[in-house]
Amino acid sequence: NTIGILPDQIRIDCIKQMFECSGPGGKLVIGCWNQQSLGQALKISIQKILNFAVVKEEDFDFESGDFKCGSSDYTSHWWKQEELQKMLEESFPGFIEDLKIEFKIIGVGIFAICDIK
Repeated sequence: NTIGILPDQIRIDCIKQMFECSGPGGKLVIGCWNQQSLGQALKISIQKILNFAVVKEEDFDFESGDFKCGSSDYTSHWWKQEELQKMLEESFPGFIEDLKIEFKIIGVGIFAICDIK
């Protein structure tokens, strides 16, 4: 979920570079935290993931999909499929008709599988 912890202002450029590295005929797979599972994060204990911080329920903004740990400077965005698709399309350096995106939800993750013509 590195995309979710990157500052907003560099996400598009980072993904654009990932597409450029993949090249025509390539495939790009991005895995992110799934916003629909943000509530489940409390149950699976995101505390286990962030063993350096104390995690509280008020650290979660379920509506926006944002997690801001009050006891550290760690933040993460959890993605809706629609916003992830929009970001991928905005960052695609070619013609949008040359990009096919398939989504898979596995556990608390959402994966975008991008095929580039």
